[in-house]
Amino acid sequence: MDAWTPIWTTLRVGLAATLIAVPLGLVFAWLAAHWRFRFQRLVEALILLPLLIPGPVFGYCILMAFTTTGPFGFATRYGIGSPVLFSETVAVLAAVIYTAPFVALLATRAFRDIQPAYFKLVAVLGIAEWRAFWHVALPLASKPLTAIAVVALARAIGEFGILLVFAPSLAGRAATLPWALFYGIYSPGDVSKALLWFAASTTLALLLLAIAARIRGMGRML
Repeated sequence: MDAWTPIWTTLRVGLAATLIAVPLGLVFAWLAAHWRFRFQRLVEALILLPLLIPGPVFGYCILMAFTTTGPFGFATRYGIGSPVLFSETVAVLAAVIYTAPFVALLATRAFRDIQPAYFKLVAVLGIAEWRAFWHVALPLASKPLTAIAVVALARAIGEFGILLVFAPSLAGRAATLPWALFYGIYSPGDVSKALLWFAASTTLALLLLAIAARIRGMGRML
């Protein structure tokens, strides 16, 4: 395997997953922070669930979902399931599952830190809830939310627990940095490359954390 392939694959997967996970996380955070509805506790529990359950459990669920007897078994029967399961698509899906709850958890705090007076004014003016989200909440919380998005990218590129279930079949298709490092350590021909992959993973994580801290302001990360 080429030494640089996992780096480019990781960047593609991480960016794609972040673009999906951040909007999903913000929607869940807004619901948790400012809406009161019957099943709110259930929604909050679902947000926390991927943070508490081991990654391989979700990987197994994805795998079973695309078997011939699973809910998406028709995709496998028509030749869609296998390419999806053993491609970058499943890597992006895994990173989204791993990252969206993290975004939701941190963004909920950011939304709750906004002064309630703004939302009372919005209610008095009769402004729709979705407009309050777009034109009040997002601008007022722009700094922490941008920092959260950057940290989410760092989290997305580091996902491996879910992919562990698919790892033996991902070589040459979705070889992300965590996958490549894991197998490079135990492959005699890839030990030297593993050093590069280790350095790349560490550098990316530290760089993104530094960017997030810079956006948020010195002294506070989020």
